[in-house]
Amino acid sequence: MKPSILITGAAGFIGAHTARALKLAGEEIVAIDSFSNYYSTELKDLRVADLLAPLGVKVEKCDISDSVALEKTLSGKNISSIIHLAAQPGIRLPVERYGQYVSANIDAYLNIFTWGLKNGIDRITYASSSSVYGNYPKAPFSESFADIKPISFYGATKLANEIMAPTIIRKSNMKARGLRFFTVYGPWGRPDMAYFRIAANLISGKPFNLFGDGDALRDFSYVDDTVKIIIALHEELASRPAEYHDIVNTGGGIPRTLAEMINVAETQLGNELQSNKSAKHPSDVERTFADATYLHSLIGKNVPTSLEVGMSEVIRWAQDPKVSSLLPSWTETTV
Repeated sequence: MKPSILITGAAGFIGAHTARALKLAGEEIVAIDSFSNYYSTELKDLRVADLLAPLGVKVEKCDISDSVALEKTLSGKNISSIIHLAAQPGIRLPVERYGQYVSANIDAYLNIFTWGLKNGIDRITYASSSSVYGNYPKAPFSESFADIKPISFYGATKLANEIMAPTIIRKSNMKARGLRFFTVYGPWGRPDMAYFRIAANLISGKPFNLFGDGDALRDFSYVDDTVKIIIALHEELASRPAEYHDIVNTGGGIPRTLAEMINVAETQLGNELQSNKSAKHPSDVERTFADATYLHSLIGKNVPTSLEVGMSEVIRWAQDPKVSSLLPSWTETTV
């Protein structure tokens, strides 16, 4: 039996697209997800049905913060490496729900590494986030910055992952790589993200809740670009020695404002977005802007998908009759 790549968070946005791309490339996949209700589980089910089920990929339900459940789910499976994308995403959970970040981003993270070490896995690529940079005064953001300070608890858990990884794999045969994602968007995305709500509200005519005045800069990363980077970096990691660990920005280094994204979507749909404006959320960073120098040194340069092209794909997907009628309910399922 050909060894498999374990994908955690495989019913999630990036996870499902990654599992699909790997399967199409001829890889064997073991796919697991907790199907948490942070946002609509209906969306997750449809994502799996559209992207993975036609390829014969089954996503097994498993909460990896439960080490016993993880062991049981993966028992007997021939896994050679891990791409760990499962997490509690988002920055806006209230403090009384911070335990969800700890369970999904700390406990589950430690469990997947521990399982890997116990079962002879020598390579793990895991999701981090541009949120670790906080409101760093210098841009573009480089992996070499040593004094970064997250402003969200979510960002803090992701920075904790990066700090823990080299200590976990010390004195083992494992190598690990953290990927700092930058505002990944695309079809079948997450309804807590601004681009998703912009498209949904333009189609439905409902007002969009705009935090701030739209001047926040984001290094928008189209999902297909991000998936190609994940796979290439996971493959490159195989050439590294035991105990190796690094962090890589995955953004393209071409930030745009939220106002620009709104304008792009309005132009493409021919509608004007109605907005309810409120103060900027305290956990929202002012900008994200990736320095892609190290990324390019590892896997070569790539031409990022433009915001105009990427949003046209989002809108085409959102206008699909099987999707458009469900968008309003999906956007109401998150904070």
